[in-house]
Amino acid sequence: MKSTIVEILIDKSGSMGGMTRVPENIGDYRIDGETRMSIIKRILIQNVLPSIEDYTQQIYIRTFRGTAKTKSNVNAEGLDIELIYSGELEIKEIKKVINGLSDPPSGGTPITAALNESLRNLQNFPNLDRKIILLTDGEENGGGNYLIAAKNINLMSGVSCKIFVIGLALEGAVEQNIKSIATGGFINIKSKDVIEKDIEKVFEPLRIAVLTNAITNLNYIIKKEKQERATKLISASELDSTTLTIDEEYSEQIRLITESYIYNILCEKYGKSSVKWLNQISESSYPYDFQILEPYNTFIEVKGTVREKPTFYLTSNEWDFFLDNKDNYELYRVINCQDDKQMTHFHIPNLLTSLLRKEVVPYLLEPEILKEQRVHLTMKNNLT
Repeated sequence: MKSTIVEILIDKSGSMGGMTRVPENIGDYRIDGETRMSIIKRILIQNVLPSIEDYTQQIYIRTFRGTAKTKSNVNAEGLDIELIYSGELEIKEIKKVINGLSDPPSGGTPITAALNESLRNLQNFPNLDRKIILLTDGEENGGGNYLIAAKNINLMSGVSCKIFVIGLALEGAVEQNIKSIATGGFINIKSKDVIEKDIEKVFEPLRIAVLTNAITNLNYIIKKEKQERATKLISASELDSTTLTIDEEYSEQIRLITESYIYNILCEKYGKSSVKWLNQISESSYPYDFQILEPYNTFIEVKGTVREKPTFYLTSNEWDFFLDNKDNYELYRVINCQDDKQMTHFHIPNLLTSLLRKEVVPYLLEPEILKEQRVHLTMKNNLT
């Protein structure tokens, strides 16, 4: 389900380019020799877009800068807020737009005006998940008060809207002020070396915050009648979402619940540092869900159901991966996953051994409607 509207606001003030520092008038605002606009472009393409592409329906990208009347620009009106992209999240097109941004000339930082522009737009989508991602290196100098603008965004009716801030070389009171409006997450990049060496570590908190906020809002958006419809369909037809996908939101909800449940079990068993959760941020499309790192080097698949059902499936890719890694492939079957009191699991420590012992069999015990490219397996004995 894609029901998220994202506004990205890019600071295009003079300090984002090669402008000379003022009032010192010594050097420029580059970070380790690279302009801040160049760093922002790389962050957007390598880190921001991958963090939002799985659930974003519409995206609006704006640049903002303050302008002043000069001999060469007599028509300047003080603000230059430009919508450079709007529409569905088309990665290739957005990359072209971002790569086309050049280092800006001298100009101010009207953060308030940019936030107000996003506010005007996002008010049109009260029933959708809404986010603002602000990338800036400076302090408001456009005559506004962005603390008030942020408060108005927080007071919008409908689904809550979080503001995520990515700062560049912010210091002192400027950093504290801009951080105070970051209701979703905040990162302050002060070194090019940090970006190159530890980019995943630096962005992990923001990525998790964006995902968590999206999940919270999407759960709010999904109406009760939609969940009841999915439950009725499953009950009436004796189908299960692990056999036939009826509702994408319903299946995604099952995945999040069951994998979170097993993640806690694995962390307790092996230690958090040894557990790699492939789908923690979003569905990774890998043919397994967890990897237990060295010295174990084990691959783990998780299959969940809202009922007490012994049958589950492996996709063709998952089946092929299992055959290629049959000596270190485990599986967990989680049942009653929407009932905290009844939820439990069965552990298949070696799927091949269980198949050979006929504890798991490659056939159904009762008629079901099946999807193509699936290998259906049934647990004949309860495994612990």
